[in-house]
Amino acid sequence: MKHTLELDIKSNDVLVKHSDPIMLLGSCFTSNIGRLLTDAFFNVSYNRTGILFDVLSVAKHLRYIVENSKIEPSELRRHDELFFHWDFHSDFSSINETVCLEKLNSAIVKSHDFLKDAEWLVVTFGTAFSYYNIADNVYVANNHKASTPDFKKELVAGNQMMDAMVSAISALKQFNPDIQVILTISPVRHVRDGVVENNRSKARLIELVHALTDHFGFVSYFPAYELVVDVLRDYRYYDIDLVHPNYLATNYVFERFCIAYMDMDLQKKVASYAKLKNSINHKPLHPETKAHKDFVHTLLKKIDAIEAEIYWVDWNEIRRNIIDIV
Repeated sequence: MKHTLELDIKSNDVLVKHSDPIMLLGSCFTSNIGRLLTDAFFNVSYNRTGILFDVLSVAKHLRYIVENSKIEPSELRRHDELFFHWDFHSDFSSINETVCLEKLNSAIVKSHDFLKDAEWLVVTFGTAFSYYNIADNVYVANNHKASTPDFKKELVAGNQMMDAMVSAISALKQFNPDIQVILTISPVRHVRDGVVENNRSKARLIELVHALTDHFGFVSYFPAYELVVDVLRDYRYYDIDLVHPNYLATNYVFERFCIAYMDMDLQKKVASYAKLKNSINHKPLHPETKAHKDFVHTLLKKIDAIEAEIYWVDWNEIRRNIIDIV
């Protein structure tokens, strides 16, 4: 007797190589997958310009990065003593205007430089709801705790989201002709919108991603949302808030992602590299013992063996951090 649905995910026509630069953009679920790729020593940049949830903000950030846009002082706003930008996460806010601008523009430049040579862009949409600032006449990515009456919440129409993403992806393809794009939908449920409203939102996102894969031959869809909601389908796979997928669910989705986008050899390496990363991150209780020094010696030999193969990682810095503990 089967106790779960099976979701047949076909291997993608183009596969990820370990050396491929991969950029990830979108929701907090994007950050979770980005961390798992980083733990397996992929060449990854994720959410460098901040976490994004709605489609219009994702499209806008993609244009910022592709066009290497410069944020000007006139674009900043100020609230509760902090300078901020409506399109960016509060991580970029600062009590100092110059510092705020430097953080924003540095993130855009670094993202632009990385995306220029990237082989893959992974985009995760979280919601079809957007917030519209009435005074400034703009859709925003973050309300920065400003007064609620200043905003209008909208369930964005499918054609509006489609137009925004087609424009952004077309600009991306001109900027980087060899890029492959993977679209996903975050399995995190936005229950603050309401359960029914969240389902309406996710339905629009599902329509959007499939319309985009039909429109662009280099765009594919990975069903992270369906894997959690329809295959795992149990609250034991969620955190205590019953909204965010937990460690077990996130790792399950990542394993299926590897199966869909990597060959068997790389899939095996991902598992071994993750174990190596755990060893590197290990914090010993008694670093002065012979047992730990032997552990470090073995660990350094493993690093020596893969250093030439994984050339994009700063292994000397990792070695220094390991040796400093001893």
